[in-house]
Amino acid sequence: MVIGGSSHPALAEYICELLGIPPGNTLLSKFSVGETRVEINESVRGKDVYILQSGGGKVNDHLMELLIAISACKTASAKKVTAVLPLFPYSRQSD
Repeated sequence: MVIGGSSHPALAEYICELLGIPPGNTLLSKFSVGETRVEINESVRGKDVYILQSGGGKVNDHLMELLIAISACKTASAKKVTAVLPLFPYSRQSD
Protein backbone atom coordinates (compact mmCIF):
# COMPACT_ATOMS: atom_id res chain seq x y z
CA MET A 1 0.00 0.00 0.00
CA VAL A 2 1.28 3.48 -0.86
CA ILE A 3 0.10 6.50 1.14
CA GLY A 4 0.96 9.94 -0.18
CA GLY A 5 1.43 12.85 2.19
CA SER A 6 0.20 16.36 1.55
CA SER A 7 3.64 17.66 0.54
CA HIS A 8 3.45 16.31 -3.03
CA PRO A 9 0.20 14.44 -3.78
CA ALA A 10 0.81 14.41 -7.54
CA LEU A 11 4.06 12.46 -7.05
CA ALA A 12 2.26 9.81 -4.99
CA GLU A 13 -0.45 9.48 -7.64
CA TYR A 14 2.19 9.15 -10.36
CA ILE A 15 4.09 6.45 -8.48
CA CYS A 16 0.88 4.50 -7.84
CA GLU A 17 0.01 4.79 -11.53
CA LEU A 18 3.43 3.37 -12.48
CA LEU A 19 3.00 0.51 -9.98
CA GLY A 20 -0.55 -0.17 -11.18
CA ILE A 21 -2.08 0.15 -7.70
CA PRO A 22 -4.54 2.65 -6.25
CA PRO A 23 -3.18 5.10 -3.65
CA GLY A 24 -4.19 4.53 -0.04
CA ASN A 25 -7.48 6.13 1.01
CA THR A 26 -6.46 8.81 3.52
CA LEU A 27 -7.71 12.10 4.89
CA LEU A 28 -4.95 14.63 5.55
CA SER A 29 -6.02 17.99 6.95
CA LYS A 30 -5.79 20.37 9.88
CA PHE A 31 -8.15 20.70 12.82
CA SER A 32 -9.59 24.17 13.45
CA VAL A 33 -6.93 24.78 16.12
CA GLY A 34 -4.15 24.03 13.61
CA GLU A 35 -3.25 20.51 14.72
CA THR A 36 -2.45 17.93 12.06
CA ARG A 37 -5.13 15.36 11.24
CA VAL A 38 -4.32 12.02 9.59
CA GLU A 39 -7.02 9.41 8.97
CA ILE A 40 -6.34 6.17 7.13
CA ASN A 41 -9.70 5.02 5.81
CA GLU A 42 -8.80 1.45 4.90
CA SER A 43 -7.24 -1.47 6.69
CA VAL A 44 -3.45 -1.69 6.82
CA ARG A 45 -3.40 -4.80 9.03
CA GLY A 46 -0.67 -7.16 7.85
CA LYS A 47 0.32 -4.97 4.87
CA ASP A 48 3.59 -3.37 3.87
CA VAL A 49 2.90 0.38 3.90
CA TYR A 50 5.01 2.97 2.10
CA ILE A 51 4.41 6.57 3.14
CA LEU A 52 5.63 9.11 0.59
CA GLN A 53 6.30 12.55 2.08
CA SER A 54 8.71 15.18 0.84
CA GLY A 55 10.52 17.51 3.22
CA GLY A 56 10.09 20.67 1.16
CA GLY A 57 7.78 23.58 1.83
CA LYS A 58 6.29 23.56 5.33
CA VAL A 59 8.94 21.24 6.75
CA ASN A 60 7.62 21.02 10.31
CA ASP A 61 4.01 20.36 9.22
CA HIS A 62 5.06 17.71 6.71
CA LEU A 63 7.39 16.00 9.18
CA MET A 64 4.68 15.88 11.86
CA GLU A 65 2.18 14.53 9.32
CA LEU A 66 4.67 11.77 8.42
CA LEU A 67 5.25 10.84 12.05
CA ILE A 68 1.51 10.77 12.82
CA ALA A 69 0.88 8.58 9.74
CA ILE A 70 3.65 6.17 10.82
CA SER A 71 2.17 5.98 14.31
CA ALA A 72 -1.33 5.37 12.92
CA CYS A 73 -0.07 2.53 10.69
CA LYS A 74 1.87 0.87 13.50
CA THR A 75 -1.13 1.16 15.84
CA ALA A 76 -3.32 -0.40 13.15
CA SER A 77 -0.98 -3.45 12.96
CA ALA A 78 0.75 -2.79 9.65
CA LYS A 79 3.31 -5.51 8.89
CA LYS A 80 6.00 -3.00 7.86
CA VAL A 81 6.02 0.80 7.52
CA THR A 82 8.57 2.48 5.26
CA ALA A 83 8.94 6.25 4.98
CA VAL A 84 10.00 7.46 1.54
CA LEU A 85 11.45 10.98 1.64
CA PRO A 86 12.59 12.24 -1.80
CA LEU A 87 13.83 15.45 -0.13
CA PHE A 88 15.19 14.90 3.37
CA PRO A 89 14.39 17.82 5.70
CA TYR A 90 17.02 19.37 7.96
CA SER A 91 19.86 17.66 6.13
CA ARG A 92 23.20 19.39 6.01
CA GLN A 93 23.70 21.70 3.03
CA SER A 94 26.71 21.10 0.79
CA ASP A 95 29.41 23.80 0.84
